[in-house]
Amino acid sequence: MQGRQGLQEAQRIVVKVGSSTLAHRTGKLNLYRIEQLVRELADIANQGKEVLFVSSGAQAAGMGHLGLRQKPSSIAEKQVIAACGQGVLMHIYEKLFAEYGQVVGQVLLTRENAMRHNQYQHSRTALLTMLSMGIIPIINENDAVAVDEIKIGDNDNLSAMVATLVDADALVILSDIEGLYTANPTTHADAKLIHEIPDITPAVEQLAGGAGSAIGTGGMATKIEAAKVATSAGVTMAIAKGSRPHVLRDLLLGKVPSYKVKGHPYNNPGKARGILVGGNLSVMVNISGSKTYDFLDRDFIADKDIILFFEDVGENISRVSSMLYQLKLKGAIDHVKGIIVGHFTDYEPSAGYADMYQMLHEFLQDCDIPVCYDFPTSHDECLNYPLIEGCPVELNVSKSDVKLKFKL
Repeated sequence: MQGRQGLQEAQRIVVKVGSSTLAHRTGKLNLYRIEQLVRELADIANQGKEVLFVSSGAQAAGMGHLGLRQKPSSIAEKQVIAACGQGVLMHIYEKLFAEYGQVVGQVLLTRENAMRHNQYQHSRTALLTMLSMGIIPIINENDAVAVDEIKIGDNDNLSAMVATLVDADALVILSDIEGLYTANPTTHADAKLIHEIPDITPAVEQLAGGAGSAIGTGGMATKIEAAKVATSAGVTMAIAKGSRPHVLRDLLLGKVPSYKVKGHPYNNPGKARGILVGGNLSVMVNISGSKTYDFLDRDFIADKDIILFFEDVGENISRVSSMLYQLKLKGAIDHVKGIIVGHFTDYEPSAGYADMYQMLHEFLQDCDIPVCYDFPTSHDECLNYPLIEGCPVELNVSKSDVKLKFKL
């Protein structure tokens, strides 16, 4: 709703992510997808853009925390799991955003914050002050008291309210569907995606469906309602599928990155092409074995071209060595086409090693593939390159420099 150029020129951006994007079908949080989302949001903020993050998922987090397999039906139970889940969700966000050098703050809003003038002004001032201080607001409806929100699933409209509240340039709603179709794509094979909607007419509203997924509480109808609010205030809006790799980069940046960085004495020269996969080493190892991380299994990667990257912060050298050994046992070291070692910061020293990279080099030195060390990603406050997980890349490693080119 309004063109891509408006999205790419946007400086103040509200991003809303639904529960269906943040959670598995089991109802528990999809930690892998959350990490990738945080990486993209942090990179957008690193480029000087202002980001406000409207996050669903409190109920999904509460379900996992309380060991529930099915979303309860009563309002009281939903309020309880939302209250428990909100703290869990914020703890995860604080940890992940901190790894990428970003500070976040929680803001819980209700309809009253937009309807009453004094609350409207205070809410607006608080959010704008957070942005001026370089803080990413993480916003949700106050589920524990906002009964109407739980009934309707109104975080779509909440995100539109926030966008108008702060005079945002763009609103991006990430969901389990790419946007509005000519018919329900789950039941109509010939349904076609409507790429751009200049005006929201009664015919457009009629195309919107009703209830959402088993995990989320909204549907396309609430997204169209949100679009009416946002676009009437001059906010460019887009709906996209949250599970699509680098979806925010595609929408908001519109360009293919290519990096050339200084080499490292430990670099193992060579060239490789493959799909870039990886992330935070601790997260990868902790959730390896799940369907999310099938690529760590030797049977999965044996016939695939994969370039692995990993980084971490705050881990001691012996712990990192142990985690690498676990990856090696699964075949994730010996069967990849190339390895990118990112920054390792705030680590504890260990006897026998001058630093972390000496241990990493000794562990990987027998790999007959290109390996680069200390690639500027994740934890460098001055230079932090985003690595687009799931994207085809060309890696060219030498002692003098490293070239990494993305192929979209």
